[in-house]
Amino acid sequence: SDSLFKFYTLFFAVLLGMAAVLINYYATSHMDFYNAYYKAALGFRLLPRNGPTLWLGMAAVQLVFGIGYVFLLNLQSVFAALVVLDIMIPLWGLMIELPADVRHLVAMFSGLVLALSTAVCLATRLKWFYYSCRYVYLLVRHMYRIYGLQLLLEDTWKRIRFPDVLRVFWLTRVTAQALILVYVVQAVGRESGDATGGAADGIIYLFGERSFPFAAPGAPVGFLLGFDPQVRLSRYMCLLLTAILHFIHGMTDPVLMSLSASHVSSFRRHFPVLLVSLALFVLPVVLSYALWHHYVLNTWLFAVTAFCVELCLKVVVSLTVYGLFMADGFSNVLWEKLDDYVYYVRSTGNIIEFLFGVIMFGNGVYTMMFEAGSKIRACTMCLHAYFNMYLQAKNGWKTFINRRTAVKKINSLPEVRGDQLRNIEDFDFNHVKPFTCPCKLCRVVVLATQS
Repeated sequence: SDSLFKFYTLFFAVLLGMAAVLINYYATSHMDFYNAYYKAALGFRLLPRNGPTLWLGMAAVQLVFGIGYVFLLNLQSVFAALVVLDIMIPLWGLMIELPADVRHLVAMFSGLVLALSTAVCLATRLKWFYYSCRYVYLLVRHMYRIYGLQLLLEDTWKRIRFPDVLRVFWLTRVTAQALILVYVVQAVGRESGDATGGAADGIIYLFGERSFPFAAPGAPVGFLLGFDPQVRLSRYMCLLLTAILHFIHGMTDPVLMSLSASHVSSFRRHFPVLLVSLALFVLPVVLSYALWHHYVLNTWLFAVTAFCVELCLKVVVSLTVYGLFMADGFSNVLWEKLDDYVYYVRSTGNIIEFLFGVIMFGNGVYTMMFEAGSKIRACTMCLHAYFNMYLQAKNGWKTFINRRTAVKKINSLPEVRGDQLRNIEDFDFNHVKPFTCPCKLCRVVVLATQS
């Protein structure tokens, strides 16, 4: 982990140096630099047109980049001051209004000096980098030979904390997109003087919705937003919501089964999981009810409704199995048919889920042929057919064959009563209650003792 941290430190230092050089080159290479920053693609001001204000802002940015570069490379005080001075020199040439050729040469010289200093710093760490890479290679090869590829990937997954990296990445990306959206909407609203129409124009511009074949000439874009992009966005959000609910059920079901199988009677531990299960049942019903009262039947509404009904049935199956295990836990009598009942409930749920997968595949085929066909949709349907139809049917049939074979073997064993157990040698009756009726469990016990 220390080697990886050092590598990331050097990598980010190089990125900061490149960013500083690019800013200096762009600032000194454009003759009309103020106008380049005065207007953006949307036609409104991004940065102040005032020259000193712009210079001070760029100087602050370059100073931050320079300090970060020096800190990450851990440079000495004198050399660090020279590096920061080298980064700031092109801005001084811009402030004193040197000729364009001279500013360009100064920026090129500053970039070469910074590149040379970076190369020297990396060269001094080349030996450490070589031994670190060799150590990692030998370690990976050793783990692969002993533990195999799967355990190697699992260990790497945990060691680099890949889920945390993905969470940070997507959270920062969503935050950045939200800030850009808010900034664009506010800026366009100020320019247009209409908050609603300006917000609509900003959102449509941001997402590239500029052509509407059904719109009349001169129609306001804000009006069209509520008719086309907003409706599509709401549809996508409904599908995403149902998918998230399915994902939450996938995390809730194992917890529910472990609590029921462990016979834990604490209400405090059961209540949160049951509350989540209840919410997973109620939310799809409310969503379907609201959608059916605001939209007419189409392929999208059919898909959302099917997802909601499937989720409700999965929740019912999970709660039914949970109830069976809890009933067995509170019962003092051996429930011989428990495994059969659990298998019947699970199988029924899997069959219904498979049928919903077939229905959704048919809905997707109809949508692709008559509404909106694309290569991405075709690839998605192929993945759906493989994972949700073929593999599910294959695994279900394999489970059915294995269970039928096990049932046949158990039924072929002879029935043994309590009085017949006394004739078996090496059977300890001090720890076993007398059997008064035949059962399949007795057959298994007898077979195990005889073997």
